[in-house]
Amino acid sequence: MQTECEHGEPRGVRYCAFCRRAGIRGEADAGPSAHLDPTEWERAAKHVIWELARSRQPFTSEDITAKIGFPDTYGHRANGPNNRIGLLLNKVAKQYGMKRIDMKPATNPQAHGRLLTVWQGR
Repeated sequence: MQTECEHGEPRGVRYCAFCRRAGIRGEADAGPSAHLDPTEWERAAKHVIWELARSRQPFTSEDITAKIGFPDTYGHRANGPNNRIGLLLNKVAKQYGMKRIDMKPATNPQAHGRLLTVWQGR
């Protein structure tokens, strides 16, 4: 059962960056882990990227962070550890046979509508 969170995310607390950061998960087994160390986070991110690329469905970095959370669990610092998701995507794109197919605005309010690359596996 999904209910809208207090921040207005219609898909529920599982998809709300504010709720995830506060450690609110919604369903018992759903949502990202709040305490992954950097090595574990990168391993989990590569696994999610691989799954998304193999599905051949378009995806953005927000789809990855919706599943495993942000690398920087202690705060969102400018040019901080949360930039790792973009760096990792660019690094593994060739290895996984991904291509850039579009750009779209971010849905996270903290992103202030910045454009995200839409990726697709081959």
